[in-house]
This record gives sequence, C-alpha cells and structure tokens, in this order.
Amino acid sequence: MSQKRNISEEDIQLKARMLSEGVNMSDMDLLRAFKENSQYGLRPFVLDESGMQVAFTPNKYSRLTMTLDGKKATVSDSGNILGVGKLMEFPAWLDEPLSNGEPALSSINYYSPNVINLQMNNTCYNWKKGRQCRYCSLFAQNAVEFTHEKRLELAKLRAETVKIAIDNGWHGVFIIGGGQLSPHRRTEILDRMEIFIEPIREAIGEEAFSKNPRVINNYPPKDLSEMEKWKERGISGTSFDVEIMDPAFFAAICPGKVAYAPHEFWLESQNASTEIFEWTTTGIVIGLEPMEGLLKGLENRLMNGVLPLTFSWLPAPGSTFEKHRPPNAEWILEYANKAADFFVKHATQEMLDQITGKSDNPIFGGHQPYPPINIVGDFVKLRLLNEGKK
Repeated sequence: MSQKRNISEEDIQLKARMLSEGVNMSDMDLLRAFKENSQYGLRPFVLDESGMQVAFTPNKYSRLTMTLDGKKATVSDSGNILGVGKLMEFPAWLDEPLSNGEPALSSINYYSPNVINLQMNNTCYNWKKGRQCRYCSLFAQNAVEFTHEKRLELAKLRAETVKIAIDNGWHGVFIIGGGQLSPHRRTEILDRMEIFIEPIREAIGEEAFSKNPRVINNYPPKDLSEMEKWKERGISGTSFDVEIMDPAFFAAICPGKVAYAPHEFWLESQNASTEIFEWTTTGIVIGLEPMEGLLKGLENRLMNGVLPLTFSWLPAPGSTFEKHRPPNAEWILEYANKAADFFVKHATQEMLDQITGKSDNPIFGGHQPYPPINIVGDFVKLRLLNEGKK
C-alpha cells in the first residue's frame, strides 16, 4: 500500500462542502452506505490519498454526488471528480458473538477506531420534559429506563465486547455517558459508573485498563469535589459538553442544561476538572451560533487548559433542528481557520500532539478526536505542517 500524503487545503475545502451541502446518492448506494449503530448514520467517507475522514448527510438537492462502485466511492460536482476514496470499514471483530449470541457491536452505543461509547442510561430527563438540546436526537424515543438488572446484564456484555476489542488491538478511550438523570436520581451516578467500569477492569486487566482512558461524559456534579470520588472509582477524565459558547444561545438551544446550571457553572466545572484529572475536554458544536462568540469561547477554554472538541453540526433525524441546514462551506472554513489560530497560540503541546496523532497514549489514543466531524483539527494539522512544526 502506498504511503498516505499529507492533508491538503483542497481536501479540507471538499470536507467543508460535504459537511455543509451533504451529498446526493442513489437509493441503492444510500442503503449500502449505512452501518448499524453508526453514530453518523452514514459511514464516513475516507479520501484515498490523505486518509481524511468526512461525515455527511444525504441531500437529494445537493450539487455534490457520491457514487459507489464496489468499495470505491467517488464525490463529484456536475461531473467533475473532487475526491476518490471509500466509506469507512468496520473491523470484523464487531461481528464476533457475545455470550448471548448477539454481535459485539450490539452491546455498545458507538464505535470508532479511537472511541467506544458506553451509556450508563438509555433515557434523558430533558427529553421527557421537552427541554432537550435542540440539535440532539439521542434519546428522542421515549424508551423505558433500564432496570438495575438490565444494567448489570449489559455491563457483562460490554466487558466481553471490550475484551474482544483489546484482544484485536483496539486502543482508545471509553466514554461513559448517557442522558441526563432526573433530579432525584443524580445520586446514583457514582454507582452507575462502577457498574460498567469494574467488569471492564476485570475483563482486560489492570495494564490494559490503565492504557485506555475512561472519560465521564455527563453533567457536572453540583458539588465539584465529588469528582474526586469519580477518580477513585476509575474515571480518568471528564467531558462536560457545554457545546454552545454564547450564554444567551446556550439558554435557547440547551434549555435543559441551563435549567440544571447556568452557563458559567459549566465552565467552572471544566476548570475544576483540570485540577483533578489528566484530561478535561468539552464538546463545541459549530454552526449554531454567531462566529464571534463561538471563537471567543473556544479561546477561553484553551486558555483554561480545557481541550475543545469541535464538532461540525449535522442535522440529526429526530432532533428539533432536523430540517435545518448547516452553515455554508465558506462559513465553516472561515471559522476553522480562525479556530486553528487559537489552537496554535494557546494549546498545550500535549493537545497539539493529540490532534496531530504524535502522542501514543493521551485521552484519544493518539488519534485526532472525532475526525469525521472535526474540521478544526484538520486545519490545525495543516497549519503546523506549513509552519514546519509537525
């Protein structure tokens, strides 16, 4: 196999268009593009030459078309080929049977080459109250909450899946997440963590357990000192996803989160986490608020030692914003370019090593965080390359 070339500005421009415009596909190709339990719905497109990954949505009105020929995927505009690659392939071990006869993939909420998501609960209190984040489709179905017995059973199956993953060379981070708990059940979060963490520790052993971080992705505790107890139970990092950086837009787009605590408290909790854990991250969704406040918030997080994971917003079926469209490619490129300036200026070396894949054991196992929807990371890599720092 020929060596991959470095990512180029043309690659990033194509990614911005695919994130913004989606792609037009035939019904047959669309069916082939799906993979059960993929968070992106459609498997990400991977460019052959650079290996850059791109998430996208179907859009029958888009000028961009994608055609599939065997494993080959081609993206064109009015007949002009813009990119050739393939759709991301999933490893065979995800189909290995568990003790209940189901495939390994069935026990986890999300898989990628560097992230396995293990939700502690399958419902969200905010959805039940009509206060869900407006871009979110997770827990849109009014499911019945797991019983304690169901959680124990699921924890056993997940430990089996994790053991299979580690045995097949997987290395990355376990995200321990789930929807918001109702106020009277918030005290259960510590026990729910342990239900899912301890079987994994027993299944893979202390050495592998220590090399694959466990990050809690939920609401911050009202008593921030509680995070010390999380650390004692095996949590190695946090991701309190504020996601919207302007307080006014946060209140409008994430009414349940602001009902739990004001925007300022979410930032304070992230700052406190940097003193306790090795890694503290926050998701930032780009494309839902004005650029000025978004950039100001990103710079503030970097200056406080918090790693912003920038996700390009894609309309998710079942969300309040399902019928909305992302910003145009020009807006995405302008934001990503300016955000890269702040990363180069303020990010720690550990953060930059994470984004460029030079570190072999940070929070995301040496991979750029969530690359199919993280275009800022692509710009940072290109910027460092052009400056001779990569």
